[in-house]
Amino acid sequence: MRSEQSEWGLVEIVWAIDKDLRVTNFAFQRCRSPQKEIAEDSHFKSLFIGKSYQELKALLSKDGVTANKTVLEQAKNAPELASVVLRCALKTLLLTEILWGEELKKIEI
Repeated sequence: MRSEQSEWGLVEIVWAIDKDLRVTNFAFQRCRSPQKEIAEDSHFKSLFIGKSYQELKALLSKDGVTANKTVLEQAKNAPELASVVLRCALKTLLLTEILWGEELKKIEI
């Protein structure tokens, strides 16, 4: 679970990640955004699920903080929340790689 600052206060997102460090799912633990229901939709989630750190990083705009135009268009009525989720996913995957990357490589499934 990670917290990320948003326009509506802290958003807490619980992440499910596979051993190859790809997002498999996520859920909001706390979110006051009026767009929360949109962001829980499978279409919105598909923007992030199955992606690695590098694939998600490619979804950032040049400012390195907001999602790129393609993501914002696909996020429809929740563009600010899409940027929040993207930043949170990137930080989660990067920290997991740094802290647990070597251990994850040892796991055989």
